[in-house]
Amino acid sequence: KKARQVTTLFHKYTQQLDQIRASVAAGSSTSAKNAIDHSDVENDVKAEIQSLEKKLEEIGGREEYQRASQMNTALFSTSKWVLGILGRWGWLDGLIVDSPNDS
Repeated sequence: KKARQVTTLFHKYTQQLDQIRASVAAGSSTSAKNAIDHSDVENDVKAEIQSLEKKLEEIGGREEYQRASQMNTALFSTSKWVLGILGRWGWLDGLIVDSPNDS
């Protein structure tokens, strides 16, 4: 359960960091457009990045994420589960195609 929480939070925090950095790089930060004092916006962005980086550290960073990801994969193989579902639905047998001679 903890491994799943770590991977979920890691993805959430890194996605948020990526969005912030992309917004800053593009100069299209909504808060930047609406702010009167850009230094306040820069400080807010820096604080938000630091907060997310701290959250990543608190869950163990990339190393803990990798361990948790390996554990999740070992304990729960998504591809095996998907193949099981597809097999039960009969979708692993291939498509039935009418040949031109069947008409």
